[in-house]
Amino acid sequence: MQKKMFFRNFGNVSVFGLGVTLICFIIYSTATIWIVRGFGVNMFNYSESNQGIVEDNPRPFEISIMQCLLYSALVCSSDVVAAVSIVDYS
Repeated sequence: MQKKMFFRNFGNVSVFGLGVTLICFIIYSTATIWIVRGFGVNMFNYSESNQGIVEDNPRPFEISIMQCLLYSALVCSSDVVAAVSIVDYS
């Protein structure tokens, strides 16, 4: 019975599973690259700080585009799993 429901709704599953994931990936990756590259995000090294004061050693946060894309792919994959976990199969 459940297999019939899956194949009957295969178009909806494809649109929401693949299409929305692709859209989320594009949005997440664009936003991540824009924030990291555009706003000059800094990082602080706590191990090199003097007595816990971290304001004296900021360094620019450098991340490649490939790392941004990998991060976005990781975040998007969890969105699909969360959506499938709330489906009622009865």
